[in-house]
Amino acid sequence: MTILLQLGLIFGALIAPGLLTVYLAREVSPSPERDPSAEATILSAMTIAIVVVALEFFALSVLSWAFDGHRLWGGLTISELVSDNPWAAVQSRPEQVAPIASLEYLVHLALLAAAGWFNPPRALLKRRAAAQGIRESHPFVDAVREAPDEFGTEIVYASAVLRDGRTYTGTLQSVSFRPLNDGSRELFLQSVERISEGHAVSIGHESGDNGLLLNTRDVIALELAYTNAPHRGEISTGTPVAT
Repeated sequence: MTILLQLGLIFGALIAPGLLTVYLAREVSPSPERDPSAEATILSAMTIAIVVVALEFFALSVLSWAFDGHRLWGGLTISELVSDNPWAAVQSRPEQVAPIASLEYLVHLALLAAAGWFNPPRALLKRRAAAQGIRESHPFVDAVREAPDEFGTEIVYASAVLRDGRTYTGTLQSVSFRPLNDGSRELFLQSVERISEGHAVSIGHESGDNGLLLNTRDVIALELAYTNAPHRGEISTGTPVAT
């Protein structure tokens, strides 16, 4: 029972914070892709926490070998840590153990937070994939978010074909950052026209100042054209890109 309790304390103090670390890191730096499943989040958190703990134990072991007799293990020496009663050593010098152990635990949490924020293995894999021409993001994200910046364009024209056969055209103003629960996204178009029998028919106000909110679950085809904002008196042209 004592061993199980010790393992439980080690898990709760060293590994469980990895779950919170990964969650907070993803909340403050959200990804444009769909949120991973709970199983993937737990697996990532456990992997990060276990790797950090293993590296910490390896570093402390090397330092203990190089500086024999120093109190590196939470204020204890290696001989005190592996003794039959390490708690007695803690009780004999609480004023030494408490600050050292607290400082090391804060460093441990900081390492977890840094690993959850930067996720070095994922960054390395992304660079390797990019070198092979493999992109992690979804083609939809590339088309509506990255392509305009890549081409240096300011306006994105969109033509959306819905499941019921209707077709709308307009300027793409915004796209929901994160997918909804079913994986769909919301698109907001302005200056919208409906294509009817090959002719464009303005909807809403006659001046053309109107908007249309669509959900990608209802869209079967989306054609985009990227163009710069025209100067006064010029007619803008764009290069269509179908997705």
